[in-house]
Amino acid sequence: MEGALRELSPRRRRSSVDLRAGGSGTVAPGELHDVGNASTAPATSIHVYSPPLTTMTFYDAAGRAPLRTEAVS
Repeated sequence: MEGALRELSPRRRRSSVDLRAGGSGTVAPGELHDVGNASTAPATSIHVYSPPLTTMTFYDAAGRAPLRTEAVS
C-alpha cells in the first residue's frame, strides 16, 4: 500500500525481494517467508491468504526450527 518492504525467504535460492507500493508478491503454500520494513519511513501492507490460515508457525532466522505456533482468528 505504501513504503517499501523486504521479503526474506530462507529456503529459496533468491532469499531477498524488495516490494514497493503498488507491487505484489506470491508465496507458495508451505513456503517460509518474513516481511519487514525496508526503510526508516512507515510502510503498510495487506496480506491475503487462500485458503484462510487457521494457524501460523514462527521459525528461527534460518527457517529450520519452529519456535511456536499460534492460532489465527
